[in-house]
Amino acid sequence: MKLLMRTLIASANRLRFLVILYFFVIMMFAIIGVNLMQGVTTFRCRQTLYPIRGDWLPIRDDSRSCGWSHSCEITCGSLYQNEFFINGSLVVLPMTNVTHLDRDSEIKELFFNYATFDNLFRGFLTLF
Repeated sequence: MKLLMRTLIASANRLRFLVILYFFVIMMFAIIGVNLMQGVTTFRCRQTLYPIRGDWLPIRDDSRSCGWSHSCEITCGSLYQNEFFINGSLVVLPMTNVTHLDRDSEIKELFFNYATFDNLFRGFLTLF
C-alpha cells in the first residue's frame, strides 16, 4: 500500500500538464458554445403572440426548447425577450412586472436550467 501511494504521488506531478491541457480544451469548447448557443435554451413555445402583463407564458407540459428540432404551433421565442414589433412599431416592455422568469429551473428535462451556455461558467459546467 505504501508503494502504491508513493507511485500515485510521483505520477501526479507528471499528470499536471495533462490536466492543464484538459481544462484548456474544455475552456475552448465552452467559449465556442457560448458564442454559438447563448440564450438558445431559453427559447420555448409560447401560448400567445404577445406577452400578457409583460410575461411570455410558455405552453404547459411542453418542456422542450424550440427552434432546431421542435417547431411550435403558435410562436417560438425567448421567455426573456422584452422587445417585439406590433403593427410595425417597436414595443419595449420593462422586465420588472415578470413574476417568475426562472420557471425553467424547475423542469427536469431542461436539466433544471444548469446545462446552458448563457455564460462561460455555465458552459464550462455543462461540458465538465
